[in-house]
Amino acid sequence: MVPVVKQPTLPAKTLRSTTRAQIKEKRKNALDELINAAPEQNEEPSTSRSSAQPAKVKLPKKKKEVAKRPNKRNVKSSQTNQESMERYKLLKVLCMELAKPGTEPLEPTATGYTQQQLEQFLLNSTLKQILPASLIVASQSNAQHLRQLLRSIDALEEVQLEELLDLYHLAIEMQSYEQLDTHCQGKRCQLLQAVSALAVQLQPEYIEYVGISLCDRLIIGVGKERMQRVIDMHGALVLLIADSDINRQIAMTILLATFAKISGLELPRLHGDIITLAFDLVKRVDWMRLIVDGCEADMFALLRSFALIINTYENRVAHPHWHAGIGSEIHKFFMQVLRTVRFSSKYNNLIMMMERFIVFCVVRGATASFHSTDVFDTGSLSS
Repeated sequence: MVPVVKQPTLPAKTLRSTTRAQIKEKRKNALDELINAAPEQNEEPSTSRSSAQPAKVKLPKKKKEVAKRPNKRNVKSSQTNQESMERYKLLKVLCMELAKPGTEPLEPTATGYTQQQLEQFLLNSTLKQILPASLIVASQSNAQHLRQLLRSIDALEEVQLEELLDLYHLAIEMQSYEQLDTHCQGKRCQLLQAVSALAVQLQPEYIEYVGISLCDRLIIGVGKERMQRVIDMHGALVLLIADSDINRQIAMTILLATFAKISGLELPRLHGDIITLAFDLVKRVDWMRLIVDGCEADMFALLRSFALIINTYENRVAHPHWHAGIGSEIHKFFMQVLRTVRFSSKYNNLIMMMERFIVFCVVRGATASFHSTDVFDTGSLSS
């Protein structure tokens, strides 16, 4: 075997340090050459490959012109601002027209029982025999006339049936007499209470006669005129309901007779439960036909009469299981009537009012407990 002579090797650390020193030295020499060559390149053009390349200069990029999309919120807000400005202009023109010296503000028109109707009734009734002659012709002062009527009726001890009927007629009509004079409301209520006190000893067989006769006298006319008379009468009926059992029965008879008269149905015999009798009449009414024929006023009068019956506390005492019994049936039935009213093709302001009345006074009255029936306010009895 031929012996191999090993070459001397340096330690790894020494080799690495030498290599690093050489690299640093080479970098330093290259950097010096670049620094020395910089002025020469400025004076003479360089022929090297690197100098032939054009210098890269960063130019600012042109922004692309993009059409901005309209913001939906801005469009809506601008439209709303335009509409509000137009309304403001119209309101300003209206205010300027009203501010002119030639125009006068409109005064509310007086509705209800008029002075002429009162004088005509007093002259043609039996009251001219039991009341002073000075009260037959109504005075200009409403408060003074009411006070004199109240004193004269309080002085009566006994009256005949026809006289009592005329007194009820007068007291109910006086609730809507000179309605703009609100300071006399307490006197009107006291007048009705004074007449109600005369009926305490009224026989049961005469209660139905008084109620039906008052309905025939008070519920006259057609359409909105009759509806307004029903509304005016209901204010007095609330007072009768809160007075005594006899007056409450008279009020219920008037309501049932009113419902039968407006709907064209036959009035049932007034024996038994009043709510059951009223609901039987309600189910026989063709509510869809009333809307199609444009009888919204009659429909509203029927709804008010039925709502006053079912929201009377004494009428609901006979139904302790109100939710499981007739109250549930009334609720289901009038929910169907409500759908008929809501989706009518002749929807107008009066139908919208009926829709809310059904919800708040009929449906709510049918779902409430039998002891919470304060839907109609009896008003203040103080003058």
